[in-house]
Amino acid sequence: MAFHPFKKKKVSLGETPTADDFNTAQDYIESALAQLLGKDTLDQVLIKNVLLLPGIINKVPHKLGRVLNGYTPVRNHGGYAILTDLQDTNPSPHLLLYLTTPVQVTVDLLVF
Repeated sequence: MAFHPFKKKKVSLGETPTADDFNTAQDYIESALAQLLGKDTLDQVLIKNVLLLPGIINKVPHKLGRVLNGYTPVRNHGGYAILTDLQDTNPSPHLLLYLTTPVQVTVDLLVF
């Protein structure tokens, strides 16, 4: 969904703004900000230096305060590993990201 253009409330030069003008301007500002604040993918957290161990479910706290929509590994520290998530069976998706890996690796994760 694209962003809607910002509406402007104009007051003529020399005219004193009224309470209605002020309230209308606030409504326009609220409408514009709601477009940004309502997009969870813009609410991201970078989690650095996450040590993932092989053969277990690594439970990573994502600290978003809501259900996780997704994640992206943004850095591997000196290693390479395939990450698999178990979010479909995670009983606490609002708190944790469940990851598995075949080898030990330290990663930075961008969660959203």
